[in-house]
Amino acid sequence: MNYFPLSMFQDVVEFAISNKLISNKKIAGIKAFFNQLSKLSQKNIREVENNDYIQDMFSKEEFLQIYALYLTKNDINIKELFVEIPYINLDEVNFPIEESVEINEKIRKIIEKNYTFVFKVNDINYLVISFPLERVLYSEIRNIVGPYKLVVGYPYDVFKICDRIVEEIGKKIFDSAEFITQQDIIELLEYRKAKKSEQRDPVEEQSLDLKIDIRIDGEKERSVLIDNKKDKISHLIKKKKFLIIASPATNDYEVVSSFVDAGVEIVKLHLNITHPVSKKKIGSYEREKENILKLVIDYPNVVWGIVPGNILTDRDSFEEIEYSQLEAFFDFIDLFYYSYTPHYLNSSLNKMVAVDRVLSKEELQELNRYKFFGIEASVVDKDFYGFPLTLKDITDYRRLIENTDIPVFIPTQKRIIPSDVSMLYSIGAKGIVLGQISTSFNIDSIKKITTQFLEYSYKI
Repeated sequence: MNYFPLSMFQDVVEFAISNKLISNKKIAGIKAFFNQLSKLSQKNIREVENNDYIQDMFSKEEFLQIYALYLTKNDINIKELFVEIPYINLDEVNFPIEESVEINEKIRKIIEKNYTFVFKVNDINYLVISFPLERVLYSEIRNIVGPYKLVVGYPYDVFKICDRIVEEIGKKIFDSAEFITQQDIIELLEYRKAKKSEQRDPVEEQSLDLKIDIRIDGEKERSVLIDNKKDKISHLIKKKKFLIIASPATNDYEVVSSFVDAGVEIVKLHLNITHPVSKKKIGSYEREKENILKLVIDYPNVVWGIVPGNILTDRDSFEEIEYSQLEAFFDFIDLFYYSYTPHYLNSSLNKMVAVDRVLSKEELQELNRYKFFGIEASVVDKDFYGFPLTLKDITDYRRLIENTDIPVFIPTQKRIIPSDVSMLYSIGAKGIVLGQISTSFNIDSIKKITTQFLEYSYKI
């Protein structure tokens, strides 16, 4: 859509009038414009839209001021994802089309469909939009090109630049294309036919290893092969009747490795919290990073989750992890539903959500739209942490499980013991989140008790 819809222009103008952003004289001119439109056919109205009709009533600067304010106030995604949306007058920017091809080539399809593009100034990426985008696109573009600042440009200028960018990308593709002749096609078909007739022995499918380079403070750079674990959580949920997810009360290497060495395949680590029982303080990502990366490197086949903290207790460090590191080192995020900000909701990682009470069926249905792979039922009052499992707990868990189709996992806020696994499975729980209330804080006991939990889960 390389035109600015009159319906949207009307919304912007009505917003400006209601907020007294334009003069009475200009309002009169706008009313006369719409009065003229009412006399035109649909075909002629489309012709008006295809041309830059806005400039007849506003200067670019005037319209951009109003339009940026309108989007900031009225577009729900922009309100939630960005503090503000400033504007840019592209006439005042010496925009080098040829130099922008490389970064925009990565989002060519988005440019063609949505008329938005990226340019860089002083190592800062700017995403210029002509219209507000769908929510998922903001995250998708960030994942492709890296962090950016959002700005709005004068729509008809953005259209022209996007068309030129796409044209330059097309030239680059054409120049680098290798063309084949009719004879090449004939030879290729004959080759495929000959290969198809050959008797071949079946070969074992090869898996592709992903290689990343990591530097840890105080150590030299190390190359690490990491399996593609994108779908491993969903695979484990389908494959196993009952899952054990480890949840250590610290990121201490020896403690966490005790869970892994016992056979746990999924571990979630924590940041920015104080453990409610041990009272141990777990610091920020920068503080805990060395321990965490050493674990990720040494146990590449483990599915690693991260709890970035609690927005109610530590707002400053809560969104400190950049997407590049978040998605390079971790496989899923786990947060309380009141702590899930757009910063984490928009991540491409798998997601788990914790609830602090038994939500109603209607409330739980709302969670479905975010595609959580699991719900962590953290519904026990802190006064009862460490007590044995009771009928009240079983009843609360059952009500939660029966009200949702999302798999429910029971954290060991109570002192759940290995033999409780069969009871939790019988009410529909998909697994437990095993913390140190149940394993104790002794290194030797962690491995022994975790092994017992796993053995009970295998018997189901």
